Amino acid sequence: MDGRKQGLGVVVGYDGSDCAVRALDWALDEAELRGDPLTVCHAWRPGPAASESALRRAAEQVLWQAAEHARARRSDGLPVGTDLYQGPAGERLVELSAAADLVVVGSCMPGGAAIGAVRRTVAAHAECPVIMVRGSGRGGPVAVGVNGNGDVDLVLDFACREAVARHLPLNVVHAWQCRPVHAAAEMPYEPETVRACAEQRMTRVLGPWRSRYPDLLIEVSAAEGPARQELLEAAVDATLVVVGAPGTRCGSMTLFMLDHAPCSVAIVRTRKADP
Repeated sequence: MDGRKQGLGVVVGYDGSDCAVRALDWALDEAELRGDPLTVCHAWRPGPAASESALRRAAEQVLWQAAEHARARRSDGLPVGTDLYQGPAGERLVELSAAADLVVVGSCMPGGAAIGAVRRTVAAHAECPVIMVRGSGRGGPVAVGVNGNGDVDLVLDFACREAVARHLPLNVVHAWQCRPVHAAAEMPYEPETVRACAEQRMTRVLGPWRSRYPDLLIEVSAAEGPARQELLEAAVDATLVVVGAPGTRCGSMTLFMLDHAPCSVAIVRTRKADP
């Protein structure tokens, strides 16, 4: 996306599972689109069932297979690096995120279970954007949720770059509800007034991005209803849904999408994560 860079580039967590294979393939695409190097990370821990040396050799084999797969697929000549770590995977991916442009992690399909500990740690604490890869369908738009919280420009910048690089349209989702801002308010807002304000805000927010990316098709889905439900509906046909996350937490919207979105989810830090 931005030309060739130095550093770790795109970092992908890999454990040999089917989810990790999909994450590796996504990370390869991202690395080539960005002109970035790729770093494959595998974490392991000693256990009672086998010797430490045997477990380390097995971990090295898993990492070698992933790196060979990546090198065989790369067509741009940029390097594929490896990182073998003894310890918690989430901890290592967060550490590597300080020198990375993007962290990619596999995520199983939603089924009601809460997001795993590793993914939650990475989503909450990574210092760069994170993509949780889910599903295999591609070709739909990039969807992005826009509300009044955080730095919307950081989220839109990431979403626009992804859409442009993948030659996909961008679907900007903005939900609004007709209710007083303060519980003590005497009169509810008129629906048409709230709708007009929402549309005006989207016109103002998206104006600079339409100018910056004149060839990018930007569509707006502004609807009355809960924001999480509107964004979830947009995710049904999307290749990727992009959400913001402030500080060292994900927020209810981000966690909801991580647990329930049928497509891959990108988390963009809107404030620097605390150490």
